[in-house]
Amino acid sequence: MLERLGERERASLAYAKAARLNLGKEVLLDDPTLPAHARDRVRRGNALIGGFLRELHGNAVDEIRRSWPGVDLERVAASSWRRMHRTAIALSNPAQSPHWFYVPHLDRSAWFEREEFPCVEALEARSDEILTEVRERYRIEDDTRPYLSHGNYTDEWRNIVGTTNWGACHFYNGFRRDEATYSRFPVTASVLDDLPLFRVEGNAMEALYSVLKPGMQIPPHQGVSNVKLTVHLPLVVPENCFLLVQDEARRVEFGRCVFFDDSFQHAARNDSKDVRIVLLFQVWHPDLREEERAAIEVSYAAHERWLPMGNLDRLLAT
Repeated sequence: MLERLGERERASLAYAKAARLNLGKEVLLDDPTLPAHARDRVRRGNALIGGFLRELHGNAVDEIRRSWPGVDLERVAASSWRRMHRTAIALSNPAQSPHWFYVPHLDRSAWFEREEFPCVEALEARSDEILTEVRERYRIEDDTRPYLSHGNYTDEWRNIVGTTNWGACHFYNGFRRDEATYSRFPVTASVLDDLPLFRVEGNAMEALYSVLKPGMQIPPHQGVSNVKLTVHLPLVVPENCFLLVQDEARRVEFGRCVFFDDSFQHAARNDSKDVRIVLLFQVWHPDLREEERAAIEVSYAAHERWLPMGNLDRLLAT
């Protein structure tokens, strides 16, 4: 109805809400019993969403071009909001396939060496302080929530989704700061404040204590975007805890950061009898120039105002 009335933005949002309920193209269009009229509506909805997101992104790139005349933004201009715009796109590296936002030709490697990041020395120097705060203040059973609370996942995820087998205590989630966590863990909060986090309009996309219980495995998966790297600062790390990124397994060690591009396939496992806790956050991909970061931030901000990536219940109430 909204589409027929010419309310393009509101119609796109309505279709996007349906996609957020896992009623998107990848589910419905694979159903052979789907009536033809519904199949057509799903296709039209995805096309409308894709067009609207391309328009938002193009406006963001144009805004930065006006601020920095003559800068090269071709790589960012060719980027795609993949999660809501599901037409096939050319991947510069087929092994790298983020679900959300993709920048082509940003595929140097899956692993990055910690020495490449100036922040690492000061961060690792505070590992003992953070660990002390975790041991004194963090109550795993009370403070931990499922990292994945809902969604359509294969059977290999059944021990993870909706449980605290892979749990989280968020400082930031979906570009929103959790004030209760910030006040409860002031040492860790001050460390995060000093880090060059991947932020949009001042708020980090994600920062958390990531908890993996004994004997649990996080199955192979890929992240939402290749514009940032995921960082782990291991805090409570028993023997036999591993991180696997693009078929290379590395053993994690207390107080020694690991940096990886989670748009490549990655997994984790805890083969010990004790809980594993890491401080997890994201930083910008180091190969992005300042003007490219600015254009991406404006595009993300426009997307967040239109379709927040955070709380689904809040989204559906709007």
